[in-house]
Amino acid sequence: MGDQVQANQQLASLGPNGLPPSMISAVQTLINAKRTLANLQGSGLSLAQAQQAVTTAQTTLTNAQAMRAGLNGTTATDQAVIDQAWANYLLSQANVDRLQKRYDNMASLNDQNLRKAQALSALSAAKQKRDSDVAAYNADKGALSSQDIATADGAVAVAQATLVDAQHQVDLIKNGSVTDDITAAQAAVNAAQATLNQQFLAAPFAGTISNVNAQVGDLVSSGANAFQIDALSTLFADLPVAEIDITNVKVGHPATVTFDAIPNKTYNGVVTQIGLVGASTQGVVSYPVTVQITDADAMVKPGMTAAVSIVIAQYDNVLMVPNQAIQVTGSRHQVIVLFEGQQISVPVAIGLTNATMSEVTGGQL
Repeated sequence: MGDQVQANQQLASLGPNGLPPSMISAVQTLINAKRTLANLQGSGLSLAQAQQAVTTAQTTLTNAQAMRAGLNGTTATDQAVIDQAWANYLLSQANVDRLQKRYDNMASLNDQNLRKAQALSALSAAKQKRDSDVAAYNADKGALSSQDIATADGAVAVAQATLVDAQHQVDLIKNGSVTDDITAAQAAVNAAQATLNQQFLAAPFAGTISNVNAQVGDLVSSGANAFQIDALSTLFADLPVAEIDITNVKVGHPATVTFDAIPNKTYNGVVTQIGLVGASTQGVVSYPVTVQITDADAMVKPGMTAAVSIVIAQYDNVLMVPNQAIQVTGSRHQVIVLFEGQQISVPVAIGLTNATMSEVTGGQL
């Protein structure tokens, strides 16, 4: 007791042998949820990468269409055309060999590496160009077959489908579907973590431990009070105010506070909160009012009984009379004054007529 603690500071935890099954299973749930979240966040589904996939798919489709279009020409009879087609093929094959070597040199890099992805994209485009040149050469030589045409048509169909899928992925990201998946995965992580956190008891706010009800090794149940924490830097007095006076009390009104345990000393305070709902006790309706003690010292302790007077108005150079001398008729307050043998009723200005006993409370409201 007496230790200072900070907000969210761990105060105690359940022993490993006392964890319920729900917390034990939450460990695996948390691991799976974190893995799912990591996969979504690092799966390359960013908008820039998806748009790059669209560009690559468009290039592939263009090359496949060009290769298929080249098959529509008539058989070349000019040897020079055939030789040029063969030269185009050799150049394409040399380019494929060069790009294949560059890509092979990146084998140790992660598949998500941007340079490796660009190298693979370039190699794929070069192979498609090589295949197109082969088809053109075969067409010029008259070696074109129905199988060649079917293969070219299939390549165009596959390229078209790949482009549609890539564009669909871009649309999903722009419309927030992937973001929603990440949000859901993060919520699953938070839920599993919250379940695991139930094995720990943390301070809800900064303050001083004023009471300890649980010791190491104790068998505790849900809802049991283990620690009491008080924010002794700020003390409040809670008091009921009768309905006849509550309309005169405002937040910010000054107050004075005295304690039975601290004689001959008056503390200052200010009204900080006024309850909206009253409570009836023996037919008298009262409303809770909170007063912050602004100059409390070490002698003021939580739980002390206090007498609070709230100042709702102040008048200078006036005669003060005790409350017991005031007569109330409806909304009229007056005192009876004896003047030259006669009783005269004199109206008076009234402050709050009751000083209610209350207890000082420490902590947050």
